Amino acid sequence: MSRLEEGIKHFNAEEYKEALTCFNDSLKTQCSTVEQNDILQRRARCHLYLGNVSHAIEDAKQLIKNQPNSTAGHILHGKALTKAKKFEDALSAYRKGLDVDPSDKVIAQCLKDMQNAIVNCYEQKAKGTDMSYNAVNLCTQESYPGDEELAENERQIIEMKGYNKLPSIYSGMPDPEQAHKYLLLARKEIKAGNLQSALKSYDVSLSRDPLNFDSWTEKAIVLHQLERNGEAYQCVAAIPSECRSSDNWKLGGRCCV
Repeated sequence: MSRLEEGIKHFNAEEYKEALTCFNDSLKTQCSTVEQNDILQRRARCHLYLGNVSHAIEDAKQLIKNQPNSTAGHILHGKALTKAKKFEDALSAYRKGLDVDPSDKVIAQCLKDMQNAIVNCYEQKAKGTDMSYNAVNLCTQESYPGDEELAENERQIIEMKGYNKLPSIYSGMPDPEQAHKYLLLARKEIKAGNLQSALKSYDVSLSRDPLNFDSWTEKAIVLHQLERNGEAYQCVAAIPSECRSSDNWKLGGRCCV
């Protein structure tokens, strides 16, 4: 069994220290470019698991240099920078990865993970201070008090997901009675389990009364149930911040994490 094979065996067994030693030895021997890149990926992941962030960053940079047309190095780079709490740099790394492949699903998941890391970082900073809310409830709809950098990074993630655009509705002559009628109809459709029909009724209701925040909230809940989180987030964002309840903030948080 070669040192590389030993390393892979240790890696799969989550024995990262032993795997790291094997991968270090493997890179000292003559190997093909493909093998070298594979070893670099595995070694970088070992470094991440072991908390050796700076070494993981170096391996990721080398991987990017070796494979400029692959997202693998950018993903590892972003993960390492996220672990180092260098969120702005991590965001830049993921953007470079998206330049290579705009539809990379791994990067999409990494952005979610990074968003969670930002939230966790903020909550850790908030410990010991007198706050009646937490970062999940805010979730970029307003700035994190006292921490504009984290807020800006999260806002950029929301932009990259396309959640930052407000929903468009046709708003003719206001008709509160018709709006209420369709709001009740939407609720009736929900009880019957007809979520798609309910959404259409909410749209009509909002076209008659765009300032009915109950309609925006309930529509957002239905969209979230249908896992259409981008649209759900937009509905919550359509409610002015001063009019949002704590449940609105929480819903926005669930939609964008």
